[in-house]
Amino acid sequence: MRKKGILIIGSGNMVHNFSYLQLPKAKNAADNMSALFNQPFAHPWAADANQSFKEMISSNNYQALSNYKQLDKSIQLAIPTPEHYLPMLYTLATKDRDDKLEFFNDITIAGSFSMTSFILRA
Repeated sequence: MRKKGILIIGSGNMVHNFSYLQLPKAKNAADNMSALFNQPFAHPWAADANQSFKEMISSNNYQALSNYKQLDKSIQLAIPTPEHYLPMLYTLATKDRDDKLEFFNDITIAGSFSMTSFILRA
């Protein structure tokens, strides 16, 4: 598909755990939503998991990424269910050896939701 110029997009979150959601305290819903996206916050395990994911992606450690259930507790907390994680694996499967990897939107909000994204450039 890449050779035909088709853009491939995967959507999900590396860190996605509603059980540890911690919304900012605000006077009203509008202020709460603003604080949610303008004041990033990560539980320590979420920050650790996000960093581990970036290191595994950067080093092409697909074996570990695929066997995430065997990784440490921070990863288990980050992926309580796989539906938001698996799209990343499918997207990484399209990576060519010479592709440049670039992370962006590298923030965690509400304590347990990583918005970290990446792009692969030929």
